[in-house]
Amino acid sequence: MNNRWSSVCWRAFHRGTTVIDIPVGTGRFIPAYAALRLKATGMDISPDMTAIAARKAEKLGLDMPLLIGDIRHIDAKADSFDIGVCICFLNWVDTAGAREALKELVRVTGGHLIVGIRHYTPLEELSFLKLQELGQFFLQIAVRIYKAFTQTGLRVHEKSAIHRIFREKNLRTVEQVRVVPRKYGTDYYIYMLEKPRRGAYPGEEAEPME
Repeated sequence: MNNRWSSVCWRAFHRGTTVIDIPVGTGRFIPAYAALRLKATGMDISPDMTAIAARKAEKLGLDMPLLIGDIRHIDAKADSFDIGVCICFLNWVDTAGAREALKELVRVTGGHLIVGIRHYTPLEELSFLKLQELGQFFLQIAVRIYKAFTQTGLRVHEKSAIHRIFREKNLRTVEQVRVVPRKYGTDYYIYMLEKPRRGAYPGEEAEPME
């Protein structure tokens, strides 16, 4: 992650903040959780991954529960955690799967969500007067054709579809940062999303996304 995102992301965390990290993987964020003294819980569908994460947490002296489970079926009560983190998962499922995962993450999270996702760059965001941007357009067409005939591997979502899910869940975008250079007409963004407190702004729709 770039420095800009790191400064935005970590300011949402305070000592004692409860975090659910799914999929936790090998524990890439465990050093940060330990340094900030967060009450983190990790979950991953892979026992091998959680075993590596457990060794990392133990080495850093972090008491972090590490569970085997699926983000679409989290064994936790509503609003159990202050912050939900989901990096490197949403592009392994289709849009319906992303909606299901975010629905469950929203359910167990009471404050903010931090999610990473790759989506196609909307054409209106490309400047066809620039040779590099024109090249990105043709690369995106090639990726779309390839993905149309390939059912395996990473999925690239439509940006509008992902933002529609955010609105459906009444999530407000606090920050959105493109963390890697544009590639093949796609962008990888990390979003910080805010879930309204129960009873907050009744009847008010989430603000429209850019």
